[in-house]
Amino acid sequence: MAVLDIVKDENVLSIVCTKANYKESSPVVKDLLDTARDHSDNCYGLAANQIGYSVRIIAVRTPKDDFQIILNPMIINHSNSKHVSEEYCLSWPGISKTVERWDWVEVMYELPNGKRKKERFSGIR
Repeated sequence: MAVLDIVKDENVLSIVCTKANYKESSPVVKDLLDTARDHSDNCYGLAANQIGYSVRIIAVRTPKDDFQIILNPMIINHSNSKHVSEEYCLSWPGISKTVERWDWVEVMYELPNGKRKKERFSGIR
């Protein structure tokens, strides 16, 4: 199990991530899942750049309390309405008020096997 330290450096976190190649993503996916699961008591999502990989891969908590891996997510549609809420971030610990968030987003992404998928997300899963 490779649980990595959470990156807290804003300069590192602000680097634009490169597109993920599913054929080369296994080590990142493993480290991302291990780290997200290790923080599962307060982690609903974790991005690869939060553990030191500057690549477009995220782990999102599922309704079954595990994590789904998403490569190269791209918002392709969103609700007209927004909301403000509070959220916790592993990179900036503590609860903070969010900027306005869309009530739902439709995302096009790839799975770790390279298949493309489109899904609508809303709320905390």
